[in-house]
Amino acid sequence: MRQSGVSNPKGTTLTPSKATSGFRLRLAGPPEFTAACVLPALAGRIQQGLDLQVTLGRPAELLLAGLRAGNFDLLIATVGPEGDDLDVTPLFTEEFVMVAAERSDAGPPPPTDQPMLAFSDEMPLIRSFFNTVFGAPPEASPSVVVPDLRGILALAVAGAGYTVLPRYLCREELASGKLVTLVDPDPCPARTMFLATRPGPGPQIESVSRLLLESAARW
Repeated sequence: MRQSGVSNPKGTTLTPSKATSGFRLRLAGPPEFTAACVLPALAGRIQQGLDLQVTLGRPAELLLAGLRAGNFDLLIATVGPEGDDLDVTPLFTEEFVMVAAERSDAGPPPPTDQPMLAFSDEMPLIRSFFNTVFGAPPEASPSVVVPDLRGILALAVAGAGYTVLPRYLCREELASGKLVTLVDPDPCPARTMFLATRPGPGPQIESVSRLLLESAARW
């Protein structure tokens, strides 16, 4: 009799995943937060049969327009949408930290001594951090622009310069000492991430929304 499943080279039997319901949940959100926090939280549900299609992108206004147009079922939004045509729930408060690699000889250098690493020429995170903490925008322009915070993180760890990142994205690097904070304001600059759906989202979408809200306490 033929054995169900497929054996891998180590002899472990791989069985097919549970059949899906035929419903594919269309999730959208900012690339870094979705990849670092949201998708890992859904791993167990995927093993149980969740069928998922993910769109990563910016800006938030474009993703909100896609949700309203019916292109997405569930959106991770970095701004709270105006109007009452969407159901919106606060999901997570992300804190921002100014970081750089520590110099072995003198500890963390001041930002003015280092190149600035930014997400864009407009420097939204750095500009907001400076305005909140120092009361004025930065005087310098970015030395490097990378439109992906994961690339900015890699550059900062390698010692290329300083930047402002969400704490969730560099938590491990801060804990290990690969990065240090350059200033420690209390409280840290922060913004709220939201879960957004169209009204009457249905049981599958509501279930995933509840799971993400429960998981957010561990991010």
